[in-house]
Amino acid sequence: MDDIKTFEDMMKAVLAIFPNAQLEQDNYGQVIVYTDLSLDSNDNVVPYEEDEDSDDVFDPLQHLQQHVMKKND
Repeated sequence: MDDIKTFEDMMKAVLAIFPNAQLEQDNYGQVIVYTDLSLDSNDNVVPYEEDEDSDDVFDPLQHLQQHVMKKND
């Protein structure tokens, strides 16, 4: 982390790993990183594809709970 002092430094580091990533700040100043990747049903990393038929809003807490429950099964 010592090499990352600015938002631009962070962007360069993230983009080196995730070339299609997007970074932004939330209302509290926390940095949000969108990787353009997602997990499939087997927890494999796959390209993110938006479900155009879904009206659902992504709920990170619900996603995390489902992930943890699946790991505990």
